[in-house]
Amino acid sequence: GQYEIIVKWDPSNSKDNSQDGKTGNVYLDCYKADWAAGGSGVTATKLWRIDLGVNIRAGAHYTQFMVYDFDGDGKSEMMCKTAPGSLDGTGKYVSEAGTDAAILNTNNTKEWRNSGGKIDGGYEFLTVFNGETGAAIHTVFYKPNRNAKTTGSEATGSYNWDDRSGKSDYSSYGNRGERHLAGVAYLDGPDANPCAVFVRGYYTYAYLWAVSFDGKEIKDKWYHSSHSKTRYSVTDAAGKTPSYTPAVATSGAGSRTMYGNGNHNMSVADVDGDGCDEIVWGSAALDHDGKV
Repeated sequence: GQYEIIVKWDPSNSKDNSQDGKTGNVYLDCYKADWAAGGSGVTATKLWRIDLGVNIRAGAHYTQFMVYDFDGDGKSEMMCKTAPGSLDGTGKYVSEAGTDAAILNTNNTKEWRNSGGKIDGGYEFLTVFNGETGAAIHTVFYKPNRNAKTTGSEATGSYNWDDRSGKSDYSSYGNRGERHLAGVAYLDGPDANPCAVFVRGYYTYAYLWAVSFDGKEIKDKWYHSSHSKTRYSVTDAAGKTPSYTPAVATSGAGSRTMYGNGNHNMSVADVDGDGCDEIVWGSAALDHDGKV
């Protein structure tokens, strides 16, 4: 019910996706600001710390953390990508907040960093945290995983992102498929609870995943897959996945989908005036239902 500040700490050895090298851990801290009477100063009290662990690499593209009241109870939650070994604000592994047996049985002590410092294997999670305590409320498998699949397998390498076009070794570079964006959008209008939207992939394959949170569980809203310049699919909340072939791009050339997008940020706005937010990413936009 009061205003706090959540800060992401990157270590001094954080790396860009294109660079090799192991990094230190990423921390997310929540601070409460207590203003002194008469405006004489402020005292900052740290409420909790989340340690994302060795299986989340440090760098500008890796960790996007969304802080918002997703369930409408008047207090903010936080959502971000996590991994085996990530600890919540109470010191518990985030996997303990899973409802999938594979998540609950995660090996939280295995390090998946390769010799170049990239995370080239293991599960990938999305976790929602309690804003007051930092406790993990629910953990699900991240969509898509590094192999561009929606399954919960311990995906290895970074297959199918065309990081090394024309070469047989796609397994270790971890560049395009490890670039992430995120935002908060009112996909059902201003009177409904908002969703978090997570983006994965630059320059070639592009994936956008919208989720809601009802106070107990993360639930899929839709999942957009732009797997080519001319065709895309959208999986809805019921699990149906129709494909679409959009008209020629309004620029007259290039991609007709989100494929090939290299814009390093995204925006959320109701650009068509229907009361529901759209996702604007570079020179393309998704409607509130995940369609181009």
